[in-house]
Amino acid sequence: MKKGFLALSLAMLSTVTLSTLSTLATLAHADTPPIKLGIALPLTGELASIGEDARAGVALAVEDINAKGGVLGRKVTADVADDACDPKNAVAVANRFVSENVDAATELCSAACMAEGPVYAEENIPFVMICSTQQATSQGWGNIVRAYPDNNGEAKRLASLIKALSAQKKLALIYDPQEYDANLYKNISTELNATNVKPDMTINIPNGTVDFSSYITELRAKKIDVVYLGVFVKSVGLFLRQAHDAGYHPQFISSQVATVQDVETIAGTSALEGMIYTDIPDPKNIPTAAGVLKALAARGLVDRPFAVYSYAQVEAYLAAVKAAGTTDKTAVEKVLHSQNLNTILGSYGFDAAGNLRGFDFRYVQWRNGKRQVWKAP
Repeated sequence: MKKGFLALSLAMLSTVTLSTLSTLATLAHADTPPIKLGIALPLTGELASIGEDARAGVALAVEDINAKGGVLGRKVTADVADDACDPKNAVAVANRFVSENVDAATELCSAACMAEGPVYAEENIPFVMICSTQQATSQGWGNIVRAYPDNNGEAKRLASLIKALSAQKKLALIYDPQEYDANLYKNISTELNATNVKPDMTINIPNGTVDFSSYITELRAKKIDVVYLGVFVKSVGLFLRQAHDAGYHPQFISSQVATVQDVETIAGTSALEGMIYTDIPDPKNIPTAAGVLKALAARGLVDRPFAVYSYAQVEAYLAAVKAAGTTDKTAVEKVLHSQNLNTILGSYGFDAAGNLRGFDFRYVQWRNGKRQVWKAP
């Protein structure tokens, strides 16, 4: 009888102890603060469509990571804020994230990156960008990495393309004063000058221009054969449509801005025919991205590279946190600048300045109403 009572008592004690430990573990996990990400995106304005794509990629990444238990036993949260790709708005968003004690911040737009950079640098907050402006990683900000090919590399690719297509032809370079376009034009000009390629026309188009007829008339009068169109999303679409309607069909060359869906919507596929532009590596050609592409497609998001790059952006930061074993900002930044980090797009490695290694731009052409990879002859 005593033995049976003792066995029952021990069994009950064991059950209570296990239950208590489980409860304590649950309470401990509940008290563990999440890893907080501040996600700044252009959800309004000209880049709203890719901003929404990026938001979807971030949301999926956070869902997937939390479904696997989070990182270091902590859940991950993402506070998404709209800066409309406006520098003033971007600074306000950055200051808000600082006040909320985010563990890391991200950005997509080049102009916003440059505006936010000093805020995060002063607070030593890891800043993982997918904007392409090269200036952001040349300021000596040790907290910054860019999980995206930079526009210095894009300028080299564009300059090479312009040189090849404009041989024995008349060339015009068109750009606007926005951060991304102006820096890209500057770098392209440097590359072309180094090889003695001189444009026959250079046009700086003011922001907000919607009527390009006078420029098109001048280009046609001077018999320009090749036009580099280095302006922003809406302007690319309007310029191409107006040139097409006017019967002016030079060889148009543009930047990755032409990848934005709004360009096709504004211009129409007929006006895009033959244009060649630079683009980032296609996630569809990266086997490790297949699962995320399928999950995005299930949400109605097909051919949305910025969703995939934003997913990988979150992965890269959290891989650094895991490798560091902490969210301590200095420790994480050290890992970001020194180790290769696994993402769905492959291994991400950053140089001392924070530039992504091993990724380059490709050429894409509109042909028969579709985007096709273009290879130089």
